Amino acid sequence: MSQLYRSALATAKHTVLMTDNGEDGIAEALREKPDLVILDLNMTCISGTEVANALEKLGVLPATPLIIATALDKGVRSTADTFGTVALLPSPST
Repeated sequence: MSQLYRSALATAKHTVLMTDNGEDGIAEALREKPDLVILDLNMTCISGTEVANALEKLGVLPATPLIIATALDKGVRSTADTFGTVALLPSPST
């Protein structure tokens, strides 16, 4: 799904930065000051919820809009509400 998001956003002339894990995502968000964060809750190293918590503590959220895109369904709505998510995109389970 991440490649689909990358392709769609790049086609719309947006610069897309991606990371393979949550720790790198936090560092990238601090370094690049993104206009939007698309976050999967099921990530390696640390969970997407932990990433969102860190981004909130560091001041990236809620100033930067957050979209949660995940195949997880348990507790996702609550997590989305906690962080003021602007959209929740369910992904097909694999």
